[in-house]
Amino acid sequence: MQNKVASWIHLLRFQCVFWLVFQFFFVGVVDVTSFVGLLEFFYSEASIGMKSIGSSLFYCMAAWLVTLLIQLVNRVTRDGGRKQGWLDGANLNRSKLDSFYWLVCVIELLSFLGYLYWARRYVYRNDQRVVDKDNKSPVDCDRDEI
Repeated sequence: MQNKVASWIHLLRFQCVFWLVFQFFFVGVVDVTSFVGLLEFFYSEASIGMKSIGSSLFYCMAAWLVTLLIQLVNRVTRDGGRKQGWLDGANLNRSKLDSFYWLVCVIELLSFLGYLYWARRYVYRNDQRVVDKDNKSPVDCDRDEI
C-alpha cells in the first residue's frame, strides 16, 4: 500500500506541459468572445482614422507587453546563486509557474479595478439609447429604429 501511495505522490510532484492546455483553452475562449465587443467599440467610438487599425494595435501591444513581462520577471527573480528565474529553463518542475500565475492574478485584478474606474467615467460618443416618452427613462434600441 505504501508503494502505491509513494508512486502516486511521485507522479503528482512532476508537472506536465499538458496542465497548460486548460489555461490556453480559457484564454482562447476569452479572446474569441471579447474580440467582437472590441471591434464594435472601435468601429462605433474611435475616430475615422483609427477604426481599422485600433484592434491591430491593441493585439500587437498586448503581445509585446506579455513578452516584456516574462523577460522582466525572469530578470528580477534571478537570485545571486540561482542561474534561472521563475520561467527560465525547459524543466517545469524547477520553474516557479505558481508564483508567476499569482503575479498574473494580481496584475489582472489591478487591471479589472482600473477598467471599472474608467468604465464608470467613460462617455459614449454615439449613445444608442433613446428616451421613452411615457416613462422618461432611457431605453436601448436598434439603430434601424432611430
